[in-house]
Amino acid sequence: MGIFFLGLLFCTPAAAEKTKSETFLTGRDWTESLTNREKFMALLPPSLVFEEYNVRLSHSLPEYIVLIDLILRYNPQLQEEDVVNIFASAVYRFEPESRVTLKTMELQFLQGNLEIKPLHGPRLAYEESRELNFSKFSE
Repeated sequence: MGIFFLGLLFCTPAAAEKTKSETFLTGRDWTESLTNREKFMALLPPSLVFEEYNVRLSHSLPEYIVLIDLILRYNPQLQEEDVVNIFASAVYRFEPESRVTLKTMELQFLQGNLEIKPLHGPRLAYEESRELNFSKFSE
């Protein structure tokens, strides 16, 4: 069940501040020092890559935050594991319809054929943004 290869594809913002020996955001970092906002930000890049490769998440990122909290509580041996690996394994476990796509990504990575796609942020079209009602946000 270890889709641990994905950890090599992602680098979280917190990882940039760490020394060379602590390259990735670990389970210990997740449980001891991250706020919910930082946890969300840690899961955002891998979720965007999953989307680019058509790995559909039926659970929201806040649901995965709770799930990863539970995984780390009941599996303390994962404290030194990369959070992206834990996330990828959770997706593999709880999104069975995405397993074939994840296996394909793993095989492409192991063969050196994983296509690095640029990440595109969502953009609102002008017409869509004109139709949005912002009055409920003003006071």
